[in-house]
Amino acid sequence: YHSTTLGKCSAYEETSVHYRSGYYKVGLKCTQQNGTKLYCPNTCNASSPDIIGNYAPCKGKIECPNGGDGLCECGGKKYCDGDETCSASQDYDSTPLGKCSAYEETSVLYRSGYYKVGLKCTQQNGTKLYCPNKCNASSPDILGNDAPCKGKIECSGSLFATGETCTCGGKTYGSTCAATCNYEETPTSCSSKGKTFNQKCIDSSQNKFGECI
Repeated sequence: YHSTTLGKCSAYEETSVHYRSGYYKVGLKCTQQNGTKLYCPNTCNASSPDIIGNYAPCKGKIECPNGGDGLCECGGKKYCDGDETCSASQDYDSTPLGKCSAYEETSVLYRSGYYKVGLKCTQQNGTKLYCPNKCNASSPDILGNDAPCKGKIECSGSLFATGETCTCGGKTYGSTCAATCNYEETPTSCSSKGKTFNQKCIDSSQNKFGECI
């Protein structure tokens, strides 16, 4: 029925099994002479807009497994943001966050230089999994935001962060790194002794230390 308001679609009666098995009625397609109304269907969790430009009631969600309860009901089925198969190794391209490996908030990842970009999915036991990104990544994350410590340097071992510092994911980042300061002389102390200050290191407060020569 190309000339109708709803354009081209296969249409079904309201009592059709379609509307009890994961489909919803987009709108009325036509009315037969006996009064039977036929409707255009669309899948309840379709990721693309339907033929009149609206999104499905449970867009992007997945059908709850094992008859589980979902936050969204449509077409005789229940849909969830995630299920027990939702894991770090599985991709969910249809979710708002796109493709990523996801981890629990308590993961060691978020205490070792990564931050949570956003919620990826929720398992049926309530466990939430988040997409990670490196705290000092130079490129935007999958939401288009810059990392909290973008472009800064992670100082490890005996080095510590100096300059403009930033803390994220259990680590501290800086504009530069400096070695642990074991020298006591300062520019002022050397000047009072009439000697030249030879800088060896700088602390996190930008205080310079070295030796007098």
